[in-house]
Formats: sequence, C-alpha cells, structure tokens
Amino acid sequence: MQDTVSSVDPEVITEWNIPRLIMFFLGLALIIGMVFFGLTNQSAEEAHNRPVQNVPSHHDVRNKHAEVNNVMTSAVVKKKIGTFPVKPKETVVSEVPDNHIKKDTDRVTEKNKNPVKINIVDKRISRAAIAYSLKQKEPEDIVTRPIKTDKAKAVGVYFFTEINNMKGDILFHKWYLNNKKVFSRRLNILGNHWRASTSKLITYSQKGEWHVTLVNQNQQVLAEIRFYVI
Repeated sequence: MQDTVSSVDPEVITEWNIPRLIMFFLGLALIIGMVFFGLTNQSAEEAHNRPVQNVPSHHDVRNKHAEVNNVMTSAVVKKKIGTFPVKPKETVVSEVPDNHIKKDTDRVTEKNKNPVKINIVDKRISRAAIAYSLKQKEPEDIVTRPIKTDKAKAVGVYFFTEINNMKGDILFHKWYLNNKKVFSRRLNILGNHWRASTSKLITYSQKGEWHVTLVNQNQQVLAEIRFYVI
C-alpha cells in the first residue's frame, strides 16, 4: 500500500519589523535635515561674505558721462593738433601797381648798393671823408652812398683828411675815375695837427667808380676812399 502524499503549496508569510522601519526612516529624515541645514547655512554665509555693490546714483552716472565726454573731446583735439597744422590768421595785403613796386625797389637798391668805403692805412691819419660841403674846415653832409648826378648841374664834393705829427712833410690828394687819375693836388703840411681838403666838380658824364687817395712823396698810400657816381 502506497503512502499518499498530499501536495500543499507553501505559504509565504511577510512579517514587518516595525521598530527597524521606524529607525530607518528616522535616520533618513535626520540625514536629509542635516544636508538641508548645511546647505542653508552655506548659502547664508556666502550671501553675508559677498561684497555689496553700490548702485550708482543719477548724479554719479551724469558725472561719469561728463568725464567720458571730456576724455573723448581731449583725445580728438590732441589728434587734430598733432595731425593738422594750425592755420595762421590771414593777412590782407593791399595791392600796389607794379610800377610803384619797381620804383621803390630801385630806390632801396640805389641806397644800399656800393656804399662808400674808407681805408686809413697810416695811424697818423685820424680822419678821412668825402663830403658835400665844408664849414669852418670841417666836413658836413658826409657822403655814404653813391652820388647822383644831373645833366643840368655838376655835383661838387670834398676830400677831407686830418693829419697828425707830420709837420714839414709834403703829401698829395689824388682823384681817380675808373682807375684813371683825373686830378692831383700838392699839400704842404705846416703843423702837427693839420686839416687838408680838396674839391672836385663831377659832371653827368663822369659816372662810374671813383677813388681818392692821400699819398706821401714816395707814393705810399696813407688813406683811401672809394665811392660811386650814378
């Protein structure tokens, strides 16, 4: 006789451990609370330590704009001055006819061209001059520029010399036109302080380079003056 074995399905019985569950949830809540509390404190600390940014007032903003404008304006001015020269103020020049300009130019040229040249060689000759006139043996209206002549009238000029410490000597005044002698005069020196002069009439036809000399008997030049007649 066979034993009859009855098959019975096993029954799964779930038994909850309540105390452990409570402990688990309490621990989880504690951990979550600690994490949340730590994050909150960190955010508060960062917010406390973060520098406070001042919000500019309307007055500060306007001043800032003015400073920027001044800097930009100064830069533009410096650039313009450094790049382009300052235009000088225009001067109004009055127009003069060409003939007036030519006459003025000729007059200036005549005055400054070929001045009278005086060369005193001997120290005993204290003065030498060409003059238009004499007054009490002293030269007046001394010639310093070319002598102008006129067709209608000759021009008279004087050769003046002042001689010292040559008493008893014989000297000569000599006149030359274009290096040709036209006149000579003997001078007897009768004192240690002696003034001697000779004169010459110069006509319109005697234009050119003149020179007069004071020489001794040995034909040594003691003084010389060169001038022009135009």
